[in-house]
Amino acid sequence: LGAVAESKGKPAEKQSTFELRKIMRQKRKDNLEEMEAKKPGKDDDDPADLAAIAYAENNMGDYKLKMAPDYEVPEDQAVNSEKKRRQMVLLEENMLNIKTRFNKRFLALRDLKRQIALSIISSNKRVEDINTILGISDSTAGPWKPQLKPSEWPAERNLHTPAELKAFRENVEANGIADATAPPMSIIPGFSEDGVDPSAVPALGEDPASDGLGEATGSTPLSAAVLGLGPNADLLTDVPPILMAMPLVQYAMEVADRGVPAIAAAVSKAPPSTLEEEEGRVREELLLVEKQQLIEKVQEHLEAFDEALYELHKERLTLSVDLKAAEVRLLLLLQELGMLRNFEARDQALASKLDKGQREKGEVVANISDCGSRLKAKEAELKVCQEKESEILQQFLTLVPTGHGFHAQLIKIFKRKIKRSKKRDEEYDEDEEFDEDEDEDFDEDEGDDEEEE
Repeated sequence: LGAVAESKGKPAEKQSTFELRKIMRQKRKDNLEEMEAKKPGKDDDDPADLAAIAYAENNMGDYKLKMAPDYEVPEDQAVNSEKKRRQMVLLEENMLNIKTRFNKRFLALRDLKRQIALSIISSNKRVEDINTILGISDSTAGPWKPQLKPSEWPAERNLHTPAELKAFRENVEANGIADATAPPMSIIPGFSEDGVDPSAVPALGEDPASDGLGEATGSTPLSAAVLGLGPNADLLTDVPPILMAMPLVQYAMEVADRGVPAIAAAVSKAPPSTLEEEEGRVREELLLVEKQQLIEKVQEHLEAFDEALYELHKERLTLSVDLKAAEVRLLLLLQELGMLRNFEARDQALASKLDKGQREKGEVVANISDCGSRLKAKEAELKVCQEKESEILQQFLTLVPTGHGFHAQLIKIFKRKIKRSKKRDEEYDEDEEFDEDEDEDFDEDEGDDEEEE
């Protein structure tokens, strides 16, 4: 009891540090071996990659290259002669639309040129009037005058003057209709070198005197003498609004209806006052400003037209290149159309051959199936005949055993082949053949007997 008490009283011995480290090393070794066992090999594939590849293969669809030998064009994408002809028609329609749009712009620019020419003629007339009023003499050739050619309006070739028609009628009467020469184009519609076409000038959006420096709407026409231009001046002009407030002009307007020549003579005899001289200088300045503005307006119109013509020329070059490319494309489509028509003829011939071959194949398959069924029937009939033949042979051997004296002759007669006619009504011929066969067999039997002896 004392020893037990001592053992119980002793505390448990603690593990040494070496043993603890050994246990920990063993655990680490086991964990490392477990991890090494889970480590995939160098040539192993990732399961996630394998699953993604399998999903892609099952759901990616059919993607064939057009150059692949097994590629077949889908039915909705196949091109035939009808679709190719539709492409050609659409291409020709687009080319026609391009030409039509360009022609419309060209004709609009031609009409603009005519309107600018009419405006320039009107401005030139106004400049000449201003020069006459101011007493300015131009030593140069004068303002530039636009010139239009009737050949620019080929659609109006039927417009001729009465004199030209009369001369042509006389030419026809003298030389005949075959040798008569048609009168040249000489009339430009809506244009006259002597005067401005009223219907064309408003289209510019600006009246030559709309700036208030020349002829203003609602102005009162007076004699040039009333305005102090001299006793011999009789040119009627329009008074600018700035002069309407002057007392002298108002007085002239009041007495204009009572006798302009008398007032003009009275004014011409009196020396001009300081106010009249100032008014004359103001009027000259206004007319000079109006003249300069008219010249600048003409220059602006010319520059704007030149710029529009240059832009149209550049666009024409671009459209010419595009139209040439479209013509080349049209020729290519025409060649493709010819090839497609040849292919369609060959396809129709091959399709007819295929239909014929399929019909023949169907007939052959039907014949084969018929022959097979007949062969099976014949095989069944042959089997039945063989069974009957074996039964009859057994019966014959039972009646005529092998040891019988006439066994050889009887077995020979038993196994004799008899030729039967296909027609049942030729029984006489069958009997004769049967008799002949019997005679031949009888002769053969006699020969065999003699040889045995």
